Amino acid sequence: MSHLRYIFILFCFFIETLSAQNFTIVPLADVSVSNIPIEVEHYVTTTNGIMDVRIFGTHYGNGTTSQYASYPMSRSEMDKLFNSGYAATTLWWTGTLPSSRALAFTNYTTLTSGGASVPSNGNYYSLEATCTFVPTETGTYYFRMTSDDGSDLQIGNTSVIEWYGGKGVGQYRYGSISLVAGQQYYLKARMQEYSGGDGLIVQWQKPSGGNYILWTNEIGVSSSSWVNQGTKNTDVNGYVSFSNPNLWPYRYTITSPSFSIDTTDIDYFASRILQPDSIIGFDWMRLDITGDSLVTLQDLYTFGYFSNTSTISLSGAFYTSYEYGQIINSQSNQSSKYPPLSNRTFTNLNPFVNNTDTIYMPVMTKPPLNYTKTPKLK
Repeated sequence: MSHLRYIFILFCFFIETLSAQNFTIVPLADVSVSNIPIEVEHYVTTTNGIMDVRIFGTHYGNGTTSQYASYPMSRSEMDKLFNSGYAATTLWWTGTLPSSRALAFTNYTTLTSGGASVPSNGNYYSLEATCTFVPTETGTYYFRMTSDDGSDLQIGNTSVIEWYGGKGVGQYRYGSISLVAGQQYYLKARMQEYSGGDGLIVQWQKPSGGNYILWTNEIGVSSSSWVNQGTKNTDVNGYVSFSNPNLWPYRYTITSPSFSIDTTDIDYFASRILQPDSIIGFDWMRLDITGDSLVTLQDLYTFGYFSNTSTISLSGAFYTSYEYGQIINSQSNQSSKYPPLSNRTFTNLNPFVNNTDTIYMPVMTKPPLNYTKTPKLK
């Protein structure tokens, strides 16, 4: 049976309960799917609990409300207390603070003892604390915050909590957002103080439950890197599995073996060449041995010439579901846009939970290095 007329499909699916990454190569051709190497790497982010902090003087430093009210009641009003384009707002201090100070203080002295400068003895000021937030679990995170006076919390482009108006620390407002473990999100927490007491507390509960606390191990990035998890070869059924207990982001590299040619491959090649109207989809890539984006008798001659000398072989190429859909019914050669690669790395920065990858692997002709020396047809 001709190898050329069939494809393999590589199914990559995740079993959530086992925290495993399972790959299966399902052959639709009479070739072995045993001992095909699949290398997996996971992406590790190391956090440091540090936040970037900006502190502004507001209300001209004396409580004047000519440009905005004592207490903002909306996000757009809150924005004015962080915009030095308003004469009443002045950038006072910038620097870094541990999240244990920036997101957990009930008096401005917690900030100043950490090296920050706060204007007006803790009156008429606003604070913005930002960081890269890296959740350790996938699912719905539940946040809460309290402040004196107003505050808000943003993750990515989502406003999670808005808690404006004059009040004291102790009255919490709640919000939630769905996050993916290992992804990096922009987090911004803000508070403003008019006069009197001041403070800001931000806490959250992970999807797995538990208490609301400040999880400093999910705040701030000190380093990120790909870590090799190893290479495993598929078994006789085309199956291989990797553990993923921490639900890391991942990428995997698949390398196709070479497959030998038999007479049916040559017959298939000839039938397509002699019926050019039947050439479609992956045939363009399979049959264009000379690499001129055409399929002609010269390709057939080159294929036959080298197959007789056993210096030509077949190999798999790898495509995503989207790419497969673009190629399979194409009336033209798509190899320049979607080159057939027998070794390809796929990166998916989403953890495997509830995520399925399907990679299509058509069998391609692998010409010898010296195919250009084939005698030319007259």
